[in-house]
Amino acid sequence: MFKRRGQNYVSIAVVTLLLLLVTAAVAEHSVPVQSAVDRLAKVLKIEPEEITVVSAEVVTWRDTSLGVPREGRAYLQVLTSGYRVILEAEGTRYEYHTDMGRRVVLASKSDSPKPPPPPAEKTSDILDKCRADLAKRLGILVDDVEVVREAPHTFADTSLGLAKPGEVYLMMINPGRVVILKAGPWLYLYTCTEGTFRYGGPVGAWHWSTLYIEPVANEPNFNGNLTQVTLVGTNPQTVLEGVTDFRPQRTGSIIAKRRTSRSGHELYYVAPGKFGEAIKLGAAFDFGDAAVNEDDSEYVVFSRRMVGAQWQVTRGTLAEDGDSVEIDLPEDARPSRLYWHRKNPSAVVTEGEKTVYYELVEEDGELYWQIDKGFFPPEEEYMLLNKSETLMIDMKMVDDKPVTRVSREWFTGAETKIATLEGFELLEYFVSPDKAFALLRGMVDEKVSVVVVDLGTGEVLHPVAKPRGRVQIFSVPPKALSTFLPYFKAAMEQ
Repeated sequence: MFKRRGQNYVSIAVVTLLLLLVTAAVAEHSVPVQSAVDRLAKVLKIEPEEITVVSAEVVTWRDTSLGVPREGRAYLQVLTSGYRVILEAEGTRYEYHTDMGRRVVLASKSDSPKPPPPPAEKTSDILDKCRADLAKRLGILVDDVEVVREAPHTFADTSLGLAKPGEVYLMMINPGRVVILKAGPWLYLYTCTEGTFRYGGPVGAWHWSTLYIEPVANEPNFNGNLTQVTLVGTNPQTVLEGVTDFRPQRTGSIIAKRRTSRSGHELYYVAPGKFGEAIKLGAAFDFGDAAVNEDDSEYVVFSRRMVGAQWQVTRGTLAEDGDSVEIDLPEDARPSRLYWHRKNPSAVVTEGEKTVYYELVEEDGELYWQIDKGFFPPEEEYMLLNKSETLMIDMKMVDDKPVTRVSREWFTGAETKIATLEGFELLEYFVSPDKAFALLRGMVDEKVSVVVVDLGTGEVLHPVAKPRGRVQIFSVPPKALSTFLPYFKAAMEQ
């Protein structure tokens, strides 16, 4: 891997040490710096994530005025340790002075300096590297990749706006560029500086996101943090802490389960756009699949009241301590999936070897199950790409090894290959509502693996490095979309 030895290893050790020292410094500065960020966010009425930390310098102030004395006020004449923090937001720079706690005062503000554009020849070099990278990913010629949009952009750290879970980045201003490339009819995102670049994936993939559970070390009930990332696996955001399973809804809401003990779970509801906030719906020995109605006012969930009890369906209102009622499943029915069909819940169950669809109907105040012959699971609808083509995702054994194929099947029976995943043992899959991407979860060499297949180009993306439990496509775009959306729109208008 290394062509030169000796000195290179020393250099790598030094760089690693510097990274650790900078990371420790950032953690040490977090309280006063975050206090300054929070103060500015409150004043400007914006999110803290929209503010860039330009610098945080340790300073010893002469008195408790923190270097910003106000007329008519008296201050203790004691040396006070703190920070000079430079923040940038909405084209303006703000200088804040702090102590070592949460006391913050504004010292000055000024227009943000415009970063010098990268030299033309270096910009051209990095754009060529981005084009070559995309050509390799798609298996096409570099000449088939064109630059349709590139614009200066200042990044807050070395992730260049595309941070990955578990990676550490230096908090430093990086003048760079946002680049939109085009290959065929598809657009792709890259971010770069003069010397490096990062891949942001197909622009169309930013309509959706991936949900998974990030493990938490030494958590006694094996709960993790429900996390959202892009379909490429960048820009992580915690949706809800302390989760053992979840069910994303087409409305943008989420039903989540939290384990509280060996014999107990709690059920929670996260409303659309309310990450970090959850409404407790109830508690039971266990919960299964769940669904909410179109206006997010009611829910249904498979539930078991206690150890050894039969599975039931609980129907209730989406409110803290809201009304709910438990309904027994039809006799000999084993729970599978729950949906809202028309205006009533529908349960997919197995009876012996058969799959049966039941609709929960209310009549004269009584709830009862009736067979729903007109039910069509949404997953099957997503597989119908158009009037002529059907999406096919299946697995076959070839030379005693699993091979998963993703293809388009024409009404004539002809098949067009999209992607072939050798050694991938398929467990389950989900298709995005626009039928442009498919998320597949399976086993590779006895380890869980998750991939996203671009159904237009066959590109295979890897959104989660070490998945645990459920991983699913979510109908809500990542928060970072707001950063890149102006560039996407400009590229589409060209």
